[in-house]
Amino acid sequence: MNPAVTVATMLNCRISSARALCYIAAQIVGAIAGAAMARAMNPSSFHVIHGGANRLNVGWRAGLLGEVMGTLLVVFAFLVAYDRRRRYESDHVNVLAPLMVGLAVTAAHLFLVPFTWCSINPARSLGVAIIANRWTKHWIWWAGPMIAAVAGPLIYESFFKHFYSTAPTEEQLKARQAPYGQEQSYGQQQQQPQYGQQQQQQQQY
Repeated sequence: MNPAVTVATMLNCRISSARALCYIAAQIVGAIAGAAMARAMNPSSFHVIHGGANRLNVGWRAGLLGEVMGTLLVVFAFLVAYDRRRRYESDHVNVLAPLMVGLAVTAAHLFLVPFTWCSINPARSLGVAIIANRWTKHWIWWAGPMIAAVAGPLIYESFFKHFYSTAPTEEQLKARQAPYGQEQSYGQQQQQPQYGQQQQQQQQY
């Protein structure tokens, strides 16, 4: 739901460029539709706050830096939570991934809302800007997140990839994700011939 995260995952070689473009287009259309629905449901409140459009309460340099840092936090959360190497080595990562991303988004909003009304999502900012017709310093809501989207994967791969082993193969992932019952039956199948051999040995003795 975030073009910045989509670009980061594309640069991290997790999705193709064609799929990334489709995701971004869908995100923008969804943001416009969501803003239009919000205005239709409560026009008076929408116009009072301009649909929640982003605005700067600090200088543009501070706002741009804040958006870069906030989006970096979210991008790092996604990269760590869905790193195939980390998910293979730690069973709890699959369970905690949504919590990690949610906490990162919450922390970014708590930090940035007083200063920029927290974009970290160019699609959301664009959707509200189109429906509310608010374009003041709109470039910041794209430049900041996209800088983080490009820098995030580079920083992650440079500093964090050494903590994990090589990426697992598809066969290893399928074996790791197999249901417990299947793994148990496979172990029983291995044990049965051994048990039969022991009986034969006892009879021969």
